[in-house]
Amino acid sequence: MAERLAIELALMIFCEAAETFVVSDYPSALALAQTSRIVYNHIRAIILRRVILTNHNARAIENLLLRSDSAALVLDSTLKANACQWKPPSWLFINLTNIRCLRGAEDLIDIAIGGLPTSARATLFKIHLWTSSLLTVSTENLTHISVYLTDVANDPEPFSPALQWVNSCSSLTHLGIELVSREDCEYNRFVESQQLMASLRTIFDAGGPRLREIAIRLCGEIYTTADNWAHYLNRFRDASAIYGWDQRVRIWRDRRNFECIEEDIEAGIVDAAAGIDVWSEALPLGVLV
Repeated sequence: MAERLAIELALMIFCEAAETFVVSDYPSALALAQTSRIVYNHIRAIILRRVILTNHNARAIENLLLRSDSAALVLDSTLKANACQWKPPSWLFINLTNIRCLRGAEDLIDIAIGGLPTSARATLFKIHLWTSSLLTVSTENLTHISVYLTDVANDPEPFSPALQWVNSCSSLTHLGIELVSREDCEYNRFVESQQLMASLRTIFDAGGPRLREIAIRLCGEIYTTADNWAHYLNRFRDASAIYGWDQRVRIWRDRRNFECIEEDIEAGIVDAAAGIDVWSEALPLGVLV
């Protein structure tokens, strides 16, 4: 069939297929790349746009990142390697000249940023942390930071990591906060709405006008079943009316239920491959129902 089509049209079809497969069926995307050198050259940027680094694919990713022409195509990287099994060296990231987003635990993100060339640190604007810890490397160019709050039930100030990010990163304009109720432990079962509103007020006061948006992921039945969701949404709207947050708060009602953090992270990796995160899914208060 391809021989009956104009070559430009055939390549467009391959690109559209690659865009679909890279999200839903990555092996099929790789199979497309093996069709011919011409097809590979056209869809390579699609396949390499988002890279997931794990213990299992470490050698293959090393070979990829050591090639400057391939590494330059990587815009988004998820670092899922277990440092106990394999710890990536900082020099491995020297060719990520166009990186936009990094996600993972803070220890691996510290390593990655430490190895980036100076020019790439200027293009890196988004960090998605699976923890709530601050980074030890410079974050002066970051505008979007998402933190996964832990130990909510036992910490008298569970939102202090988010506040620390606002205070320590002068370039921060968009803060993401993930609150997930899971079945494996009690620490993140829920946050009282009054505590959440008080914390948001403190964070907005600290950030001032530069903090343009807080996107919040509420995940699990504690937050998202009909009655609980209505309760939280009403509290958000009441607080927004008082403090003028209506244009600066967005909420993601993530109805999924996870048994453990590993399951949540795996789902987040699948989401990332599809370009889904708290920034893409959170909606303004005015349109939520």
